[in-house]
Amino acid sequence: WELLFGPARREEADALARWVALAALLGCMAEYFAEAFILAKKALQRALLMIPPVLVNIGLNFLLLPVMGLNGAVVATVVAYAVGMVLLAVVGRRYVALPVHLGDLSRIALACACMAAVVSLLPDWGGLPELVFKAGIGAVTYGAVAVLLDIADAKKRLHEIAARFTRKAEA
Repeated sequence: WELLFGPARREEADALARWVALAALLGCMAEYFAEAFILAKKALQRALLMIPPVLVNIGLNFLLLPVMGLNGAVVATVVAYAVGMVLLAVVGRRYVALPVHLGDLSRIALACACMAAVVSLLPDWGGLPELVFKAGIGAVTYGAVAVLLDIADAKKRLHEIAARFTRKAEA
């Protein structure tokens, strides 16, 4: 965090990071459900459905900013993203019922939790070297758990990659 906010704001950034990550996740999930409107050629309705989350965000900011400061703004954003995601998911099902595979989502969440746990145990020394080190360890951890849990046919893909390298080595 020191790279983005400086050492003086590290604790504040740490506290907000989880909320920002949750907001990003909800935003990505909302985009997934928004595809139903694109497929059904209902882009205007999709745009109109984003009015309630905007109003929720503005209203919660008026309520929470004086009491919670920056944390209130982040909470307002998370709630607004959640409202938008739910609206897009519920209304979008009328047009195209996009699949939600709970088993896959559960395995992905478990891999993310393992990655977060491992990265949280690593030492904080600051700067770019820490960021690169933690990102690398996080990626390796997620990849290993993804293979163990066979997320997105990871075992099959790993075998295909190994076979390609074996063929190249033999040639």
